[in-house]
Amino acid sequence: MISRKRTKMSAEQIWNDLRLQRERPIFKRVNEAHPYDLYLGIDVQEAPVLMLLSSTSAEQLPRLRALEVSQNLRHDGKFAILISLAAQELLHPFCYVCEDLIESLRQLKPAGSEALFLLNRLEKWRRLLETTKKGLSQPQLLGLMGELLFLERLIPVLGTAGAVESWLGPTGAPQDFQTGGQIFEIKVCAIGAHIVMISSLEQLHTGAAPTNLIVYSIGSCATNHSGAFTIKALVLRIREAIAESSASSAFELKLAEIGYDQDQPESDSSYHLDNVRAFDVRDSFPRLTPVSVSVAIPSATYYLDLDHCTEFEIPTTQVLGYEP
Repeated sequence: MISRKRTKMSAEQIWNDLRLQRERPIFKRVNEAHPYDLYLGIDVQEAPVLMLLSSTSAEQLPRLRALEVSQNLRHDGKFAILISLAAQELLHPFCYVCEDLIESLRQLKPAGSEALFLLNRLEKWRRLLETTKKGLSQPQLLGLMGELLFLERLIPVLGTAGAVESWLGPTGAPQDFQTGGQIFEIKVCAIGAHIVMISSLEQLHTGAAPTNLIVYSIGSCATNHSGAFTIKALVLRIREAIAESSASSAFELKLAEIGYDQDQPESDSSYHLDNVRAFDVRDSFPRLTPVSVSVAIPSATYYLDLDHCTEFEIPTTQVLGYEP
C-alpha cells in the first residue's frame, strides 16, 4: 500500500504513523513536491525503509552491516531501490541518514543518475552506521570540542547553513573553517599552556587568504563548576540550534566522518573554557610550509609557542565579530 499524502514530518514521525496501520509493507511518499519518487515505509519484518523509484537501475549495491540494500524491477518498469534498517538500535542515526538522502536528492539535476547518487551518498554515512564504538581519543575529542565551540559562535553570524558548510575539518581539508575567502584554524590547549601542535606543512599554508588561528584554553572540571559543559551537551546545543534547517543532516554527516560517538564515556566528562586567543596569520607569522622548507621534507609536524607570537595576536572581536 502506498499513500501520497503530503507531509513535512520527520522520518521517525512518518515511520511511527505507518506502524499504526495494519498493512505490510506500507509506504508514504516523503513529499509530493519532491522531484524524485521517494518513500518511507515499514516492511513485513517491521523494519523502517527508505525507497527510491528510479527509471534506471543501480549497477552495484553497497554491502553494509547495519543496513540491507536491495533492488527489484517493478511491473511499471521502474526500479525500486530499498534501504532498510537491520539494526534497530541505530534507528536514531538512520533517521538522520534518510533525511539527508532525501534533502540531498532534492538538489540533484538533471534526473537520470538518482540511483547512483543515492547509493554514493549512503556510502558517506558508513562510518556512522558501522562504528566500532571505540570513539575518539582524548586529543581528538578536545580538538573536536574546539571546532564545535567555534561553529556554535558562527551560527548567528553566518546562519545555520553557512556555518555548517564552512566547517571543513571533518572533510580532511588542511584547515578547519573557510568562509567568504577567510580561513580559520582551530586549536585547543590546556589551561595555562602556550604550546600548540601544527599537524602538517599545509595547515598554515594559506597563501594570500586572510587567516586566523583561534586557540581555546580548556580544562577538565567538576560537574558543578561554573560554566561546566560536556561535549555531548555541546553537540546537543548545536543540534537544537539547527534542528529546523537543512544543515541538520550535514552536521550529523560531518560528526560521522570524524567518528564521534556520543555513547563513549568521555563524552560525559565535564570541561570549562578558560580563555580564547586569536592570531592573524600573515606573511611574517612563524610557520613551516611546503614553500619554506626543502623539497626533501615532504611532511612535518611541529609545535608553535604562542607566547612568542604576541605581535600577531588580535582581539577575538576582530574574528567575524566573535565574542567568547
